[in-house]
Amino acid sequence: MQKNTYRFLLIAVLCLLLTIGTLWGYRLGKDIGKSPKTKEVAVDNMEPTVPSLPIFSNEDNSINIYEEEKKSEFKIVKNIKYTDCSHEDSSEDVIIATSIDEALKTINGDFEVKSKTDKSAIIEKYVDGYCSNHYLVTTQNEKVVVFRCKSKKEKEIYLTLDTPIIILRDDTLEDLKKGIEVDSIQELNSIIEELES
Repeated sequence: MQKNTYRFLLIAVLCLLLTIGTLWGYRLGKDIGKSPKTKEVAVDNMEPTVPSLPIFSNEDNSINIYEEEKKSEFKIVKNIKYTDCSHEDSSEDVIIATSIDEALKTINGDFEVKSKTDKSAIIEKYVDGYCSNHYLVTTQNEKVVVFRCKSKKEKEIYLTLDTPIIILRDDTLEDLKKGIEVDSIQELNSIIEELES
């Protein structure tokens, strides 16, 4: 019984010492980042000074180089014209910058500035090919396949329908073999819905 009491006391003392050491180490850690205390000394006949900021001058006025340039919102209208389909996509971006020229530098691509004011610009570029709204619905390997047309000669598979072509009406099948050209996603969805019903 006495051994158990000594063990308990020994463990209690060790826990107490560990707690004290942890708290003392924490306090020392907080004090490491502080600078040493300095005594304030009063000096007679000394006028307070204010540090001056560097300034450069031009002929008209003085400008503080640390003054932050004021940024504003600039509206950029982007027009993309597609040569194969004659469609046009437009989008509008609002860019925060110090000038319209700085805002225009953030635009990627080979855009040409068509008009520019102090707060807005209209830019455009021509792209060879079709816009993303051109599809061809046809048959391939006994299935109905939808191609997205990139240009007059280039197309990629967009979707393959599970509808077997043998259940389609003869006139629909004939149209599919020729290829049904579609100029909008709404029209494509309507054709797909009709084929799957």
